[in-house]
Amino acid sequence: MRKFIRMLAATLVASMIGISVMAQTHAFAPVTFTEITGKIRDTHGQPVAALKISLRDWFGTDLACAVTDQNGVYDLRHVIPGRYHFNFRPLAEDSLGETLIIDVPDHFFHMNLTVRRNPSAMARASRIIPPAA
Repeated sequence: MRKFIRMLAATLVASMIGISVMAQTHAFAPVTFTEITGKIRDTHGQPVAALKISLRDWFGTDLACAVTDQNGVYDLRHVIPGRYHFNFRPLAEDSLGETLIIDVPDHFFHMNLTVRRNPSAMARASRIIPPAA
């Protein structure tokens, strides 16, 4: 029985050393997050409140959501850089809304949109991206 316990202890120690060596030799890339902000206005320049903004992956899963405030401002935080579906629709409406495909860079991203209220459809999208620091 003691021999079995010694073998088990030796196996556990060897496994821990192996895992420790593997963790030291394989560097893991840190995850970079960014923030998407912007303002949404109608074609008359008025802010659009209560517009649900969803950032979705290619499978349609919401990864981040926000609702525009009374000034039409939205803020999506902790977004991993990549290509996403940017969907927006009136919060009180049960519609599919409108979708843009956007490329989120690895730094702060500011995107203003102009939308038509009736029917709710995108008229123009302008992106303002500050230079990388």
